[in-house]
Parts: sequence; C-alpha cells; structure tokens
Amino acid sequence: MKEKLIRSRKILSVMAALALLLCVLTACSAPTSTEWAISVIGDYYYEEVDLSGASSMSADEIVEEYLDAFSAYYTAEEYAEVFASNAGEMQNAGFSVGVIAGYAYVYLCNGNSPAWEAGVRVGDRVLRAETRDGETLDFVNAPYESLEAALSETAEGNIARFVFEREGREKTFEYRTAAYDQSYVLMATNSEAWSFTGSGALTMTSSPDDVISYLPEGTAYISLSGFHGNAAEQFALACARFTELGLDALILDLRNNGGGYIDVACHIAACFEGSAGKMFMSYGGRAYEGEYYAYRAEEGRYIPSSAKVYVMMNGNSASASEALVGCLIDYGVTERRNIFLSSYDAEDIGADPSLFKSGSSYGKGCMQQNFTNRWTGEVLHLTTALIYWPSGETIHGRGLRVEDGCVANPAPYISSAVNAEVENVARVIAERNAACQTGIIQTGLRAILFGAFAQPNLANMS
Repeated sequence: MKEKLIRSRKILSVMAALALLLCVLTACSAPTSTEWAISVIGDYYYEEVDLSGASSMSADEIVEEYLDAFSAYYTAEEYAEVFASNAGEMQNAGFSVGVIAGYAYVYLCNGNSPAWEAGVRVGDRVLRAETRDGETLDFVNAPYESLEAALSETAEGNIARFVFEREGREKTFEYRTAAYDQSYVLMATNSEAWSFTGSGALTMTSSPDDVISYLPEGTAYISLSGFHGNAAEQFALACARFTELGLDALILDLRNNGGGYIDVACHIAACFEGSAGKMFMSYGGRAYEGEYYAYRAEEGRYIPSSAKVYVMMNGNSASASEALVGCLIDYGVTERRNIFLSSYDAEDIGADPSLFKSGSSYGKGCMQQNFTNRWTGEVLHLTTALIYWPSGETIHGRGLRVEDGCVANPAPYISSAVNAEVENVARVIAERNAACQTGIIQTGLRAILFGAFAQPNLANMS
C-alpha cells in the first residue's frame, strides 16, 4: 500500500512538472501583441498593406495607422462590452442627445429601454435636465454647454430627470438605468402601432402613441434600427402582423441603421417573398470569397411579392442596410424610384457639408470579421472582403444616390424620427396610388368606348 502511495505521488509530481514546463514553453512561444496583429493583418486583411514600419507600434496603433476606417482593435474587456451590446443586452437609460444648429434633440432611443418606456422618442426636443442637488441645465439657450454638463453629471449619478417637448407637450423622464433587451423594430399603421417588449424584446406590444395617422390605407411603417440581437425575429413577427392585417404596402425605414451581423440580414431578407431563399450577396478578398443566401421564408411571416415596398435611407444607412436594399432591388421587391434618400440643406442644419452625406446612403460595401488573440483575449475587427449585390454591383465608397434614380427626400435635420420625411413618403405613396387609380379608370373607360363602337363590326363578322 505504501509503495502504491509513493508511486502515485511520483506520477503526480511528474504531471505537475510537465504542466509547468508546458506553461513555460507556451509563454515563451506566445507572440507579442504586435507580432500577432501583424500576422493576422498580413494573412486576412482584404488588400495587401505594407507593414514594414509597424514592428515598433502597438496593435491599436497599427490599426489606426495602416487600416481602413471600418477595422478596429479591442482589448478583451472592450470586446466583452461590444459583444453584449451587439447581442442586444443593454444596461443604460437608452437614449442619446445630439445638437444641430443649436437645437438639442433625442438622436437615438432604444426600444424597450427605460427612456422608451417613459415615452421618449427620437426627435423629441430636449428642454432641460435637472440634477439631484437642484441645478437646472438649460438645453434651449445653452445646448452645447448643457450637453457637456449633463454627460458629466450623469457619469457621477447626479441627474434626476430630463424634460422633453414634442408637438408642444412636455414629457418628463425620471432618469434611471436598467438592464434590458433592445427592440430594433417599431411597426405602425394609421390606426395601430406596436413595439417589442419583455425578455428578449419578443413580445409584440400595442403602442398607441406611435400610431401614424397620415399613412395611406393598407400601408404599414416598419422602422429597423439595426441588425443585431433579436432584430430578425422581431421583424418576422412584424411581417406576420402585416400579413394578418391584409396590408399591401410597406415603408421600411432604415435611416441611421449602420448595419450589423450578416446572418441577421439574411434572416430579414427571408421576410420578403421575392428574395427568400435566394443569394443575398457575394464577397471577395485576399483570403475569403463566397456567397451568403437568404433563409427560406416561413409561412405567414413574410411580405408577399404583391406588396409595394418603399425604403427610407440616409447618409448613416450603411453596410447590411445597403446590402439588404441591393438584394431587394435586384429581385424586384422594390426599385430605385421607391428608395427615398434624406437630403439636407447645410445652412439649415448648420453643419459643414463634408461632415454628412445628403441624397445618398453611406456607401459601405465591405465586411469585417473578428480575430481573437488566444493568449490575451484582445480582438482585431478586420475588413476581410468587399461585398457585392446579387447582380454583382458594389456600392462601396459610393452608396445609393439620387442621380441613380432614387428620390430626394427633404429633411430638416439628420434623424430617424417619425417626422416630415415619413409624412412626405406617405404623401408620395398616396399621390401614386391616386394616379394609378385614375389610370385604371381611364383605361377601363377606353375599353368600354372601344367595345361600344366595335360591337356592330363584330356583329357583322358573325
């Protein structure tokens, strides 16, 4: 028994020594962060780049100096936050504020967030914020200074509430943060509206305040803010409601939708009968080339081919948004004359024209992949290929444009709000519907008149 115990201890000692040796050898063989970055970029970046001067730089410096604007470097901690956000798992109040031409407004408001639940919406004007110690931050007369102060006070947990204004009515949000799953979809008709709430943001919930009363009869408005989290399932549920209601026209709002995961986009392409099951896009780079296909449509959860599809985009509509629209155009689900592009007057919004795109989408026709350093957990988010519509067209560096047949949609400022832009699209749809009906009546009248005069001749031929 004693001999067995001694042998066991020797075996354990040998195993421990081998494990220690393996750790030492692994540590010795592990590349530096810089070496790892140079190797990955050299193997997988979509185009060749001369990194001969990069050996003395850090990984993040290399990305900044040598790669395109869509590539990025993340520490392990930074990527964990990005991953959670892209999964739709949020921990915040759910809104952000922008200032244009002295006008402070809600630039973004996440569905299912505390702010959304309190009735805050994109486009609401920010009037003031109040701190817990009684100070008032005046966003009307001092928007820039108030925004800077609000950011500081929020970081310190000293903001008590925000007061917003919409159509002459004030709305108070008692400031709070919470964990929630983001909703990326809002659906509305001229009598009903729905957002997505609850766990996973998968409960389609009535939202009367979001009804768009001026939408033409039979038309639905669906806003899609990103290709992340449960966006595909939310969109499919909205399409099921579209079918259930027997609607025949869709306004798909992709303004400020900067893209997301290709897999989510392929699921959303399956929600259109005309593109379901077909090639969504192709891609090609130095290391990768291939094709992605839309998933097959699920019964009752798609927009039928008979429906008219209109799309709203702006200069921040990019990547997966542009790929989806290209797919819909190439398969005849929509056409360029039904694509409405936000157009701005630089003087009206008080911004340098070089800082925003007017009358076009963004023009991001490339895809990225993540590469993780197994020794450190750091991540390179690397552009690996250019992407192409099913027809082979690429909009990289160009975007969809008014001069290509899309429609300029006058916009007061850069926003995805349900505002004058949406109303203008609704008006155009109504006008086209009226013109179509007039054409049908006139054609029918000609047929009746022709039949009346032709009848005697037909009778003589019998």
